[in-house]
Amino acid sequence: MAKQWARNGPSTLFGLMDSNFPNMFLSGPWQIGFSINYLFNMDVLAKQAAYILTTAYKIADGGHTVAVEVKPNAATFWARQLLIHSKASSVIFGCHSHLIEPDADIRKLPEAVIKKAAMYAVWGRGIEDFCRIMEEWREDGRMKGLRVWWYSPKSV
Repeated sequence: MAKQWARNGPSTLFGLMDSNFPNMFLSGPWQIGFSINYLFNMDVLAKQAAYILTTAYKIADGGHTVAVEVKPNAATFWARQLLIHSKASSVIFGCHSHLIEPDADIRKLPEAVIKKAAMYAVWGRGIEDFCRIMEEWREDGRMKGLRVWWYSPKSV
């Protein structure tokens, strides 16, 4: 994971699951809504993880071993949303660089470097908006952006 993230940055859905690592649930802080209360952040992510796993087992009709993975296009979509809404991106793309660092001109950095740096940002619209997005995703019930697959332990 360290090599993958060093090369491309995180590739997650909601900062909870990386598209390159099925069944691995993350605890932030990148690409999530963030509050100063760390336990609240963990509660939000745990609730989402519990929903995903519970729903995956229902889809697999119980009694099966399940795997859940993020579809690459979903991770790309979330990354775009993050870039649009993150505070770090607004500083990089919208402010004059001399306000950040007098001798730096961030706008001269290659676009790929800027995008990769923004991949480590937190959700820029606040924790309440992030929670709303999680709740709406769960209420939708389609597990949009995830692929669930399973096998029977007896078949292995």
